[in-house]
Amino acid sequence: MVDTDFRRLQNCACFNVRKTSRMITQLFDHALKPSGIKATQFTLLAVLANEREMTQGTMTIKELSNSLGMERTTLTRGLVRLEREGLIKKHQGDDGRQRFVALTPTGLKRLTDAIPFWEEAQATMEKGLGDNFSGFLATLETAVKSQQIRH
Repeated sequence: MVDTDFRRLQNCACFNVRKTSRMITQLFDHALKPSGIKATQFTLLAVLANEREMTQGTMTIKELSNSLGMERTTLTRGLVRLEREGLIKKHQGDDGRQRFVALTPTGLKRLTDAIPFWEEAQATMEKGLGDNFSGFLATLETAVKSQQIRH
C-alpha cells in the first residue's frame, strides 16, 4: 500500500535543494544583470579563468562539465552564446575527438567587470545566513563529494 501523505515529499532533499538553488540563482542573476551575464555563465567563466591561472588556460569540454557538475550536452548549449559573444573560444584536439574551450581576453574582462556585482550577491547570501554561511558551503561540498564517490 502506498502512503498518500504527500506533505512528507516536501522534506525531500532534492526538492529543497532545487528550490533553494532556483532562489539563489535568481538572487545572483538579478545582481549580475548590469554585467550582461547570468549566474550560470559567471560560474563557467570563473572556472575557465581559474584554469587560465593554473595552467595554459584550456580545458576539455569533458573536464569543464565535470568541474561544473553538468551534462556535456547541457554545457555545450550554454557555450554557444558565450562563444558567439567572443567570451570563450572552442577548438578541436589533434585527433578530433576532444574539444577544448578557453576564456578569451574579452571573456576575462567581462568576468572581471562582473565581480563587483557578484560580490553584492555573495554579501547578501553571507548576511542572510550569518554564522551559518561557512557551514552551508561545507554542507554543499560534502553533498557534492558524496555523490562523486558513487558515480
